[in-house]
Amino acid sequence: MIVRGLVFVILTLFPAGAIARSWFLNGVGSSGIYHIWEFGDDGLVSSLTPALSPPDGVLHLAWPSAIAPDAHTRRLYASAYTTGWFQLRLWTSTNEGAWIPQGIAFQSDASEPGGIGPAQVVYEPGAAEPYMIYYLDRAAKQIKLATSVDGMTFTRHGAVITPSLPEEASGLSISYACRRANGEYVIFYHGYYNNTQNAVALVATADGPHGPFTKKTVIARPDGFASTLSAHRLNATATADVAVPLGIPLLVGGGTARQEANVAIKQDETTIWFERPFVFDHVSDRLVSVSRNKVELSYAQEQPDGSWRGVFSLYNPDPGVASEYTTEGSARSLTAPWSYARTGFRFKPWYRGGENSTENPTPLLSNDACSS
Repeated sequence: MIVRGLVFVILTLFPAGAIARSWFLNGVGSSGIYHIWEFGDDGLVSSLTPALSPPDGVLHLAWPSAIAPDAHTRRLYASAYTTGWFQLRLWTSTNEGAWIPQGIAFQSDASEPGGIGPAQVVYEPGAAEPYMIYYLDRAAKQIKLATSVDGMTFTRHGAVITPSLPEEASGLSISYACRRANGEYVIFYHGYYNNTQNAVALVATADGPHGPFTKKTVIARPDGFASTLSAHRLNATATADVAVPLGIPLLVGGGTARQEANVAIKQDETTIWFERPFVFDHVSDRLVSVSRNKVELSYAQEQPDGSWRGVFSLYNPDPGVASEYTTEGSARSLTAPWSYARTGFRFKPWYRGGENSTENPTPLLSNDACSS
């Protein structure tokens, strides 16, 4: 007999160094264009109008970094896609006013022909060069560092992480970086294997921001779950012949006009209860866990007892399907295996501009501390 269930508990994940409960992430709806959206800490989009839209000559914006260097100023960086991920652009806001474009803050040079995204901008008050970019050199398959005094003119310092593990055999990419109270620097990243069809979440540490970051540890792996499901439109129950993962995003009908995401919250034999009614009818449609193929830890915060909590981005559960969503997770220590909190979507995709993707969340931060 299959009898499983869970109760959703909202975890309070107040960002380390945060001055407001604001988050920024990239999302995509039926338009197929990635914009930057602002969310509240409640997981709901703050406005149905994007915080940032691609300017002229740019097709997509993704991987935001939000920084508040003082009480009156906000900076929002985002990777920009033209013919590739070759640029990092900056927008600023004063006294929570409109976002004003400041142009290209950083871009690939001749040594980086494949582009430089993703990129994360980290701010360390008091440092001689307080702005640091950890970014992917896509051609070299390395995570590199660049630093700046003003956040607009950067100096390159080369690679801080290079592939060395089997899980990095097909490449790697930056997820999140921060500084612990003991002075140790931490980079969460993801490594690709199996010809980039799968990705694991990893962590590496260093004594200083320039690295090299070593002591690499795999902290989360994809679950590989795939099956079928049948459900009726406007009904919040469904049937399946297998035990379905509870409390994490699931994709139903991927690759069809009936594609939608939902969260299973209870199962009794072949009957499954879901978080919300289905939008479409499904008859033996493909059902996959969004963490089937690729997982990364987009944000992490150290707790007073030494444990960690954070937000995962789960993505590419089926080839060619845009289904990139977030869920919460935790671990007993920095290098311990992470587990999902089973609280569903951390950031809700139930709006037109994010129905197919709400991923890569970053809180508005005033410093680079791993803990408050």
